[in-house]
Amino acid sequence: MLMPPPPSARRAHEPITGSGDGLDGPARFVGRAIKGQRNDSLFWAACRAGELVAKRELSEAAAVSKLTEAAAAAGLTGREAMNTIASGLRAGKAGRHG
Repeated sequence: MLMPPPPSARRAHEPITGSGDGLDGPARFVGRAIKGQRNDSLFWAACRAGELVAKRELSEAAAVSKLTEAAAAAGLTGREAMNTIASGLRAGKAGRHG
């Protein structure tokens, strides 16, 4: 009786509505990265985002949006940033990252 009720389980078909708040720290890390470390920082953050997407704690669209903003703040834009984000998300979702 003194135990709190167990947390409700998320249904597999329930849509993910995460806003990307779980990426605030990694996004700040990317935004502050210096030249020569920006792409590696973005890849690392995208891997973390991929882990959250795989756990259904974050939507992929929210992850891409947050990481795109962080990349731009670091001075990365365009195809290279998008390729790095996509690659990191794939690696993170598959559990293959460093």
